[in-house]
Amino acid sequence: MKKTVIFSICLLASACSHSPVPESKTDTGAVSKTVRISPDYIATGHSAGLRVFKYGKRTLIEAQGSTGKAWGLTGDTITFEKVGNYLVSENLLNDFYIRHNGQTVHIELVRPAPVIAEPTPLPEPVKVEVVEVKSFPELEAYSRDQLSQYQKMLDDLAAIKSTTGADLFHAQVKQNAIREKLEQHSPVTFISFGFAKTLFEPDTALDKVLFPAALDASEIHLRGRTDSVRASKADIWIAEQRANNVKAYLVKNGVDPKIIKVSHLPEGDFLLPPQAETSKAVNRRVEIEVKP
Repeated sequence: MKKTVIFSICLLASACSHSPVPESKTDTGAVSKTVRISPDYIATGHSAGLRVFKYGKRTLIEAQGSTGKAWGLTGDTITFEKVGNYLVSENLLNDFYIRHNGQTVHIELVRPAPVIAEPTPLPEPVKVEVVEVKSFPELEAYSRDQLSQYQKMLDDLAAIKSTTGADLFHAQVKQNAIREKLEQHSPVTFISFGFAKTLFEPDTALDKVLFPAALDASEIHLRGRTDSVRASKADIWIAEQRANNVKAYLVKNGVDPKIIKVSHLPEGDFLLPPQAETSKAVNRRVEIEVKP
């Protein structure tokens, strides 16, 4: 169940590199330095055990120890949605305060330093040759539809109390990485398998968009996966066999075997948190990445 809270939550915290910048005063009057608490945020105050990340267009907070309310620069209270052991804000937070272990901590989004370049003379006009970027519009649309379905499933799982914040976070990172490949015109599509099954059953809708792209691709990556959190020897064979069976099918239908690269991972790397049966059905898969 989703809960709206005004305070942060205890979470898994890991050490990060601290880069000192200007000093400031804490609530007790002691001098405190500003440190980097994640790749995305810096903090001023007693920030040990506090981690803050960008989470798409929102901010994700994890903490260890006692925490209290959070508020913005104008004093307005900031609310968070509780997702497993995490707190997620409604919007991306740039600059705010939070009570942590009895102290006020100032959190700021890291902004790249402005680059001031010396003016340079304008070059002589040159004729620019327009290079057409290879893409696979129909396959990319198919991949985009699959990712939309998985994102909705991931959002629905966030409302289930038993789904951990860590699993939600890792699944979102995985899906975001695939979307980045899609933006580079290297679409990834997914083929699902039954429990412990390795037999590849072609999907007509996928075949229709996959083969025109596969025959024109520079590389094709096949990645076999299972739904196991901890793999057995059988899982290792299953993950590999699934990928090999898809390769055999592509080669049989005219795809050059020299451009196909096969890999397998029998555990982890989930598209959805692994607890629910519907999630396991999605995680038992082969990923087909087609590169232009």
